[in-house]
Amino acid sequence: MKSVFTHTWTTSLLIILFSVFLTACGDSGTPPPPPSTSASINGHAVKGPVGSGTVTAYAVRNGVLDGSLQSAVTAEDGSYALSVDDATSIVVLELTGGTYTNEATGDTGNIPPVVGGGLSAVITGVESGAVLNAEITPITTMVVKRAQAMAGGLTLDNIRIANDEIWQYFFDGDNLTSTPPVDLRDTAADLQNANQPEIDYAFLLAGLTQLASNMGWADAMNLVNAFVLDGADGIFDGLQNGSAIVIDGIQLTSSSANEDLAAAITEFGDINVTININIDITIINLLNGHADVTP
Repeated sequence: MKSVFTHTWTTSLLIILFSVFLTACGDSGTPPPPPSTSASINGHAVKGPVGSGTVTAYAVRNGVLDGSLQSAVTAEDGSYALSVDDATSIVVLELTGGTYTNEATGDTGNIPPVVGGGLSAVITGVESGAVLNAEITPITTMVVKRAQAMAGGLTLDNIRIANDEIWQYFFDGDNLTSTPPVDLRDTAADLQNANQPEIDYAFLLAGLTQLASNMGWADAMNLVNAFVLDGADGIFDGLQNGSAIVIDGIQLTSSSANEDLAAAITEFGDINVTININIDITIINLLNGHADVTP
């Protein structure tokens, strides 16, 4: 006959084992962490990689910038990362300050330290928990300024149209907003591992620098700003709404954003043959002869 002691001990053991089972199943009484309310954004600032620049995220409401959300400083390779809590679906990233290496001359170039004078990009789908990539380049800057120039400003429809127009003009419709241009200063082995869109993007940006030098601008950002003004009205014709574009005494022409840019890209490749990679000839053929950004 079993004793009362044995019965009590057995009951206690069962209670202990049941408690261990519940703990193992996760019923510890501690609630799970709440879902993230932030959106993460990362990428690179490139006119040549821009180091020590400040990337600031701005909320967009009713087609206009509506307050800064967060800032980050770019690393030497132009990379940045930030999180925004006040997700508004559309966010504009503004790069101010920082330095880069001028691909054509080897000199140090500077990004203007004022908002609106540097580089920018616009991204959509910014919502809680989203992880997004956005490269900030002269091309993405043209997209932002084109959308801002349309009636209603930075709306989803205008951003889509601007993306379609600008990427069609320079890359035959390939949207490289999330594609990092290869760093042409990398080793030959690293460059050989790059994919063609990354190479094409880098060569086009280097071509802008080469063209700026050919036209007499020591500061390549002058040419970038001139192209931004040129494309904002929907046509790359060397004019802004019919008026000449003149910066530091140098005037853009109707061929600057097409034949002249194509020739500058080719010239850069010929001068820098040791890079041992080159842009897809399709991009050169695309640029030669067309002036209207509207498909």
